[in-house]
Amino acid sequence: MGQATPDGTYTGTVDGGGASNAITLRISQSNPSAPSNNMGNSTISYGGTEFNVSGTFNYAQLTPTSSVKFRVTASPVSGNEPVYSIKLDSPDQNYGVMTGSLTIDRGVGVGNTYSITLHK
Repeated sequence: MGQATPDGTYTGTVDGGGASNAITLRISQSNPSAPSNNMGNSTISYGGTEFNVSGTFNYAQLTPTSSVKFRVTASPVSGNEPVYSIKLDSPDQNYGVMTGSLTIDRGVGVGNTYSITLHK
């Protein structure tokens, strides 16, 4: 059975520290057969900044009901910071909802981690 790519637009929130902020993830041209950096031309809009996304998603098994894990880095299109590490999990290959964490790797608040929820 073929793998469903996660291509699409996901909107949601980053929550923590008593605040909830909007985030949008756009995945296009992802390549599940690439062994690494298979996110294609993906971007994030968050906090008024556009980010390029690099990293990998992996299928637990090659069935539509198996989970998918994303481990990506978001780097600003212009400037050097902030940089985020994002871990997301989808319970299946429908990608209807993905949950996980966003950690600040570089910039103000480095080391802080927040929860993230995205819906397709």
